[in-house]
Amino acid sequence: MNGVDIWLRDPRYRLIPPPEDPNNPTWCWPAQKLIQYGKELHAWVSENPSPAGIALAKGYLQTRYQRYYDHADDEHRQDKHHATHACLHRALLDISEKLDDLETIIPISDLLKAQPMPSMPTVVEGEVVDDEPVLDDVRDVILGQEQDEKPDQEDTD
Repeated sequence: MNGVDIWLRDPRYRLIPPPEDPNNPTWCWPAQKLIQYGKELHAWVSENPSPAGIALAKGYLQTRYQRYYDHADDEHRQDKHHATHACLHRALLDISEKLDDLETIIPISDLLKAQPMPSMPTVVEGEVVDDEPVLDDVRDVILGQEQDEKPDQEDTD
């Protein structure tokens, strides 16, 4: 082995660093914090996965991402296509994907359940009106019969 081989093989003397392992990236400090938070969210949702739980966790993740993004310097704010290292945006995408993957362990019957929409009352000229009147109020109208005035109500004309 000659002296040139030592210079070529010894990593301490490399001019160009070896490419990063995509399966084991070196995360920067802001991304490490986001990843740790993402692991906590993932563990929390995986205890009882549901579409609502996943959506809530992704909302929390997005809020935390924004907080770290606001405090990071420009080097750490770049998206995954422009960053020079594993960073916040890439961590956000990785964690979001892992949260999305939790949908695969939700029973299909739970995914297909229709969520009932809350009924909204009808507003007529500033007054709230019930959407469906009581049957007693419309029965005589449907049958074509007139309803007698109640004895306690008197015409004051």
